Amino acid sequence: MRLRTFTADSISAAMSRIRTEMGPDAIIISNVSGKRGKGVVVTAAVEPPTDHRRQDPPRPAVHTMSAAPVAPPAGEEDEALDLEVIEKALIFHRLPTRLAGNLKRASAAMDAENNVLALGGALDTAFSFSQLADIPQRPLMLVGPPGGGKTLATAKLAARALISGARIRIGTTDTVRAGGPAALKVFAERLDSAVASIATADQLDSFLTAFSGHGDDCFTIIDSQAINPLNRSEMDDFLAFTKGQDIEPVLVVAAGGDPWETADQAQQFARLGVRRLIVTRIDASRRLGNIIAAAQAAKLSIAEIGRSPFVSDGLEAATPVALARLLLSTACATGKQSQLKAARQ
Repeated sequence: MRLRTFTADSISAAMSRIRTEMGPDAIIISNVSGKRGKGVVVTAAVEPPTDHRRQDPPRPAVHTMSAAPVAPPAGEEDEALDLEVIEKALIFHRLPTRLAGNLKRASAAMDAENNVLALGGALDTAFSFSQLADIPQRPLMLVGPPGGGKTLATAKLAARALISGARIRIGTTDTVRAGGPAALKVFAERLDSAVASIATADQLDSFLTAFSGHGDDCFTIIDSQAINPLNRSEMDDFLAFTKGQDIEPVLVVAAGGDPWETADQAQQFARLGVRRLIVTRIDASRRLGNIIAAAQAAKLSIAEIGRSPFVSDGLEAATPVALARLLLSTACATGKQSQLKAARQ
C-alpha cells in the first residue's frame, strides 16, 4: 500500500488532488482539520500495481473521523522512512515482542513516505478504529477497572453531544462508593443536567426505557462503578445487572499500564459485550503499549483518545495515523531527552 498526505483548504480541494495524483482507486485513511483549525489534512492510500505472483483485493475505505486530533508538531517521526526508528519506538512502548515484530514488518511493506505513514498503515491493517458518534443511537455505558477515567470520559462525551444539539441524560451505577457520583454531578451541573442514580436492575430498566421516548436527538450515557476484572463475582453480578438491556458497553482504559495486565483485563471485559475502547490519560503517560496490547488481545476497536484532564478539551477520534504519531513522537522526544542528559554528564 502506498500512502500520501495532502493539505488543502477544503475536503473537495484535497479530493481533487488525490484523484489527480493518486488515481480513482485511492481511498481515504484519515481526514482531520489542519493546524489551528484551518484547512484539512487528508491521508489517502492506493494499492500498488500487482504482479503475476500476487493479486490482492482492494481494501475498503477506513473510518473517516469528524473530530480533529491535536497532532504533535512534525519532527523526527515525520522524517524519511527509517524502520529502525519504528522498531525502537515499539520497543520503547513495551509492546509484546510478537506484536512489535508484526507491526515492523507491516510498516516495511507499506511503501510509505515517512515513519508516521508507514506505522499508521501497519496499524490500519492490524487494528480496527471506530469513533463513537456524537449522538449515538444506543445508550452508552462506560465500563472499566478502577482509575481508568470513566467519569471524566462520561462528561466529555455528554458535552460533545450537547454541542451537537442533543438533549442529554446521564446516569451512574456508582452508588456504593463514598462520594462516587459527586464528581459526575459537578460535571453534569456545568452542562445544565442532572445525574440519575441507578442502584438496581429495575432502576436501570426504567432509566433505559425512558430513552426510547426521547427521540433521535437524545443522548443517554451511564457511568458505571469500577469493576475488578479478576473478581469473577463482580463480573457476573454486572452481567446479571445489564442482562437484556439494549446498551453498548465501552471499555475505558488509562494509558501507561502494564501491557500484559491491560490485555488480560480487556479480554475479561469483552465478556460484558465490549467492542470499543476509549484510551485516557495520554497526557500523563509516556508508554502506550498497553492500549495496543489490549486492543489486540480483546479484538477491540480503538474509538477515542483523551489527552487532557479538562472536560472542555473533549475526546479525540482515534485513527491509525494519529496513533502512529503518538507512538513515534513520544519515543522520539524521550530519546532526545536521554541524549541531552548523557551529553551533559
